[in-house]
Amino acid sequence: MKHTVNILLLVFSLAFCLNLFAQQKGKAKHIFKPTVYLGQSQLTGGAIKKEDFNRFLRQGLTSRDSVGDKYKIVSFDFIYGERILYEDSIGNLKVLVDFNTSYCPGDTITTDMATTVHAEQSKTGEESPGIYDRIKPGDTIYFDHIRVERLAKNAVISLSDTIPIAGKGMKFWIVK
Repeated sequence: MKHTVNILLLVFSLAFCLNLFAQQKGKAKHIFKPTVYLGQSQLTGGAIKKEDFNRFLRQGLTSRDSVGDKYKIVSFDFIYGERILYEDSIGNLKVLVDFNTSYCPGDTITTDMATTVHAEQSKTGEESPGIYDRIKPGDTIYFDHIRVERLAKNAVISLSDTIPIAGKGMKFWIVK
């Protein structure tokens, strides 16, 4: 009888512990990420026309939080998904996406992305179209791994203000 009571107490204890563990696991921590915008706009992603995208991209990225505190863009990854028509080995046409990734220090894209020069063209000095000329409807652009720092409001800067943190990424697709 005493053995049966001990087993029942053990089973109830395990059930209670599993219930507590499941409740603690369900609680997610909220990680603060300041919002990042394309240029001086309020755009954080979505469909955009080529002309608007090029204009805002030239302005660089900006960041601020819901309180209005501004953040300096330290770096980001610029990922360009270009839709291109390819022909396979038997002559079938296929639309595929060709991805081009570039690490960009600061708040604007690198000059390599703005004006692309290929190795065989560098001998002649001829430049291929940069990102502003290549973008067309159907292409997708990602801004990922954005690192930001809080801008100091006064002369006193704490260590926590100078450590880069992650900003919210953005995804745009070009439309007509």
